[in-house]
Amino acid sequence: MKPAARPIVLWAIGAVALAALLFAVWRQDRPTATFTSLGGERTELGQLRGHPVVVTFWASDCRTCLLEIPDFNRLSEDYRARGVRVFAVAMGYDVPSRVLSLVRETGLGYTVALDLDGHLAAAFGGVEWVPSTFVIDSHGLIRHKVTGAVDFGRVRQQIETLLGES
Repeated sequence: MKPAARPIVLWAIGAVALAALLFAVWRQDRPTATFTSLGGERTELGQLRGHPVVVTFWASDCRTCLLEIPDFNRLSEDYRARGVRVFAVAMGYDVPSRVLSLVRETGLGYTVALDLDGHLAAAFGGVEWVPSTFVIDSHGLIRHKVTGAVDFGRVRQQIETLLGES
């Protein structure tokens, strides 16, 4: 290789590496996921483009998760008419019968999905801790993520901002 060609080759290799890195970040920030509700209804995240979406990962043995259910119910109820969808994803290690029982006991008013094989947790960057909550904009981009207790005032503010951008 001629010495003059080396900088061009190095630049091209660097550009390809940067493009690959940006694509990986872009994919992680724009998860591709299909939620299957306890009732068997399938919803692809891509079908919800044009509307904000809130996704929370939880477990039936997580005290904080259980305490947040009424707040997620209110959030879902308050924003449903404006096109906002809320999904609760039960972690793969959770016992499906326990999840179903809790849904019945608490009267969850939003979609609950089981993540039996971990594909949903993987789609959201490898969720390991609960609760983990994501606010996704109308373009499918994760705009807010929190691990631990949710600040519902902040989530509502984020949703209002996203609705104003639509």
